[in-house]
Amino acid sequence: MNTFSFSRNIVAALVLSTLVAAVHGALQPFAGSPDALRMALLVTAFGYLAFLLQQLRPPFGMVLILAGTLLLSFALLAFNPPLLVWLGVMLALLWLVRCVLRYQHLTHCMLDALINGLAICAGLSVVLHTHSLWLGAWSYFLALAFCALLPSRQQASSASSSYFSSFQQARSSAESALRRLQKNSVHPS
Repeated sequence: MNTFSFSRNIVAALVLSTLVAAVHGALQPFAGSPDALRMALLVTAFGYLAFLLQQLRPPFGMVLILAGTLLLSFALLAFNPPLLVWLGVMLALLWLVRCVLRYQHLTHCMLDALINGLAICAGLSVVLHTHSLWLGAWSYFLALAFCALLPSRQQASSASSSYFSSFQQARSSAESALRRLQKNSVHPS
């Protein structure tokens, strides 16, 4: 069963866009708008990463993914690059994790990158026009939900295993027919 579905991504979009707006609203009076945006971005990135890990259930590498994300987050906090660098680095990391855990072919990764790029454009344009962080995050995650419609590693392996099992069934049928023919030719009755 494919747990990484479009409808679950829509629910995650609603939760994550509310989370980013709530964290930004709570931290803005204390830290200022740029630092509150950075912290909201980190919290939302970890929220989406938790969603990915829960939905895709990787058989291995979960600790490595979490350690790499924490290391990257600490590096961003230590060097404090401009906000667009924060955004680009975190989105690239989440794209890479999604591709490694979900896709088997490079074409699916490139289609995911295209959807990710369109989602970034949608989110940024909504933020620039409406000045609403919630609507921008909602637009980004809503457009990103279309990644769930791309074929995944599990779908490809189940299709190949069903092909393999039907091949095995046909092979065993052919072998039994061949044995019957050999048996009939050795002992003609």
